[in-house]
Amino acid sequence: MPSPENNHFADFINSLDDRAFSNMSDQVLNNTDIPIDNEERVKAIEVKNDTEFIYDLEVGLAHFRTQIDTDLLEGSVVMWFPSKVNTFEPDEMHTAITGILDAAYLGRHLIPRVQMRFRSDEKEFDLANYWEGRSYENAFKQQPLSLLYYIPKDVTGYPQGLNVSSSPQFMYGFSRVNDEDVAEFMKMSHYKGSLMDANFSQELLKRNRGYLGKDITVDSLDLRDKIQGLCKAHPQQTLGFGKL
Repeated sequence: MPSPENNHFADFINSLDDRAFSNMSDQVLNNTDIPIDNEERVKAIEVKNDTEFIYDLEVGLAHFRTQIDTDLLEGSVVMWFPSKVNTFEPDEMHTAITGILDAAYLGRHLIPRVQMRFRSDEKEFDLANYWEGRSYENAFKQQPLSLLYYIPKDVTGYPQGLNVSSSPQFMYGFSRVNDEDVAEFMKMSHYKGSLMDANFSQELLKRNRGYLGKDITVDSLDLRDKIQGLCKAHPQQTLGFGKL
């Protein structure tokens, strides 16, 4: 088995921190201008190397820690938040991931792969394969520490000769924070984030443990607009021309 401490899945999960599980009002950068139209309940948290911008987005009392990466090849939107899940159950995972993928890729009926991390090893399954699917369901009995469902990157459409990363184009997962709390997280391309629709943002709101909004339709539009606004404020870098 490969070491779970040395791969891009582990690196991604380890990069998430537990500040998504509390009100982050005391962690806002001082004197930070937020260059988006919808500034209400959008708090700037951190800037890394002038390419990664981290915010706390609040919608209906739900907090989403959100990172916008503007890198040319790795441009992305990452969101993580406290989950309503407190145990990993196969049926609940199937329902959640089906809803998320249907919202993210309407009508494409994609079947993800999944990476499970345990204390001493990791296992990977292609859920399109019947036999691997059976093994995947049995693996839940071993109490995984995290589950990461992903769609491999489609390299079509990239300029010829560009060294495209093998990092998946879409990831959605669950990770234990402690014995009682679970984090959910999502990573998609910067381009896809800039086009996020209200159906997808509604799925995220449904899954956030802190969401107490009275009108999820309106709140979904609010969350969508915040994400699109951040992507517009922090555009992805382009070949030869810097940022747009």
